[in-house]
Amino acid sequence: MRLVAIILIFLLLIPFSIAQSEKINDYNDYDRLELEFNLDADIGLVFKDSNSKVKDVSSILTFFPREDIMQKVAFVNTYSDPNADVRKSLDEITFSWFNPDRKDLNFGINSEVSIENALVIVDDKITFPISDIDNQYTRATEFIDITPEIRKQAQEIVSGEDDAYVAVFKLGNWVNDNIKYDLSTLTADVVQKSSWVLQSRQGVCDELTNLFISMTRSLGIPARFVYGVAYTNTNYDWGPHGWAEVYLPGEGWIPFDVTYGQMGWVDPSHIKLKHNPDSGDPTIRYSWKSVDVSLEGKTIDLKTKVKNKGNKIDFPIDFKVKTLVNNVAPGSYVPIEVEIKNKNAFYFPNKYTIIKSTELLDDNHINVLLKPGQIKKIFWITKIPQNLEDNYIYTSLIEIEDQFHKKEFVNLTYANNLGLVSLDEAKNLIEENSLVEETSIVSKKLRFECDVPEFMLIYNEKNIDCSLKNLGNTPLNDLSVCIGKNCQDVDLSITEEKNLNFSINLDVGEHILKATARSKDINVQEILKFMILNDPGLMIESVNYPESVNYDENFNLDMIITSKVPVNDLVLEINGQKVLQQPSSNTISRITIPAQGLNLYRKDNDSFEVKISYKDINGKEYVFLEDYPINITNVPWYIKILGLFGISGFFFRV
Repeated sequence: MRLVAIILIFLLLIPFSIAQSEKINDYNDYDRLELEFNLDADIGLVFKDSNSKVKDVSSILTFFPREDIMQKVAFVNTYSDPNADVRKSLDEITFSWFNPDRKDLNFGINSEVSIENALVIVDDKITFPISDIDNQYTRATEFIDITPEIRKQAQEIVSGEDDAYVAVFKLGNWVNDNIKYDLSTLTADVVQKSSWVLQSRQGVCDELTNLFISMTRSLGIPARFVYGVAYTNTNYDWGPHGWAEVYLPGEGWIPFDVTYGQMGWVDPSHIKLKHNPDSGDPTIRYSWKSVDVSLEGKTIDLKTKVKNKGNKIDFPIDFKVKTLVNNVAPGSYVPIEVEIKNKNAFYFPNKYTIIKSTELLDDNHINVLLKPGQIKKIFWITKIPQNLEDNYIYTSLIEIEDQFHKKEFVNLTYANNLGLVSLDEAKNLIEENSLVEETSIVSKKLRFECDVPEFMLIYNEKNIDCSLKNLGNTPLNDLSVCIGKNCQDVDLSITEEKNLNFSINLDVGEHILKATARSKDINVQEILKFMILNDPGLMIESVNYPESVNYDENFNLDMIITSKVPVNDLVLEINGQKVLQQPSSNTISRITIPAQGLNLYRKDNDSFEVKISYKDINGKEYVFLEDYPINITNVPWYIKILGLFGISGFFFRV
């Protein structure tokens, strides 16, 4: 698991409090938000007749707040009506009802999170193209497809670029500028593939994010889809939202919300609920065992409330505005220059918007990525109105705002008796003033990686291995490397790499530990999440088969077998007959077994037995055993007689 360098870049300015009823445009300029997030869902059971019955119902929820570098989870509490058996893991919360006697089931979560307004620090250039990375986050998926058209467009956007962060920023900026956000399209209800979005040039947040991820993956850069909720001024409330996280070697996962124009960061109104290689993963999955009963999942209600807004932040980037010419005649074209200075020793993304101006020739916003120490200029051209009255001097305010609501302005004066500036003259003035100066920065950069398995068994020796490498151009001394409160001191010379081992002693359950590598100039950290299990947790999630079959009728038994960790030497038996043997098994196995009624017949004639024996990765043996109801009809008389002597069926046709 790669760890992410993160530094809080905003200085506290003054405490700031706004009445809850006030309509806020966004939360970009708050240092943090403390939020209450609630999810409520209903299930409807539809009974076909008086003989209908339900053995059990399970709802598997994957949509809940996750611990992250910027997001801390105070608690996630569950509730259900009627009371359900609740099981929690790192990725799922399962609500299970056994023999429910009601048609309406309700469940949900109450939670509180604290989200920091912070930036994942990238303080040195990452060469592009990056070294070959081939994993699930670089490949095409169902909705995040990669077509020749997507690959061609991505290559055109980044052609000639040798900086990976800049390349990804250019892709996000292109999507933000060229794909129209449109809630009136069919994409508001049905997710569309990236190829459709590129062709139609429209979509909502999921589609914009899909296309952005497809473009990054087409260039060999890993990216994943983030599901969550975020604040929007469309209705001044939180709603479901999707954005991306892009992986850059040595830096980790960096958020990009191309819909909001937040390239390399997200504001603290974003609650991360999960991430996935594709955008089509369901929020809730259902399974049930029943006779003549169907299940209906109803609308999911999401509610978010601000508990604390934190403080206003100081402005991290300086900029100033001026016109390259002033005092002009009607119909003139006036260049507006914004000079931006990044005094930080790391990359900084920002967006600048003209909020007051005369007529503009282009869009009123420009996304900018500043390199460490860089001074950069951006330009607009505004056109002066044609029809002005004589003997009057007109003044217009040109006001520009950055993404954190810092504003600068300049006054523009025009009148009939002043000189005319043509469009070509305005463009020449921009060309003459476009030179910028960049400042070199000493690179202090650390790659810190810790490898922890998602699951460990309680009787195993439990260790976490970490590696550190100095990727900068100066020695890194007095590093303190910690897993929780277990710390080791390390010095690293230039290009030096060291491996560390941490022994942990924890009980069964879900564990979250913070791994850090810190010194005066370095702060690298991430949350390590894993489970310690008593056993692999194998179970049958669902079995689909006819509730009633004739003795000689052919049919299929369809099973889904799940486990928390892969298992070995799996043997499946039905009524004592071996029907399947697998040397190894994934955590989800879908199995179809051809059968006849005679295979499942037992003398009691009301159920069949499923037995699964298996071993964990260390060879320890386990057995799973469960009965399932079935009605076998038209059983021959001689078979019933044989049943009296303990002979209950025939072998499977497998």
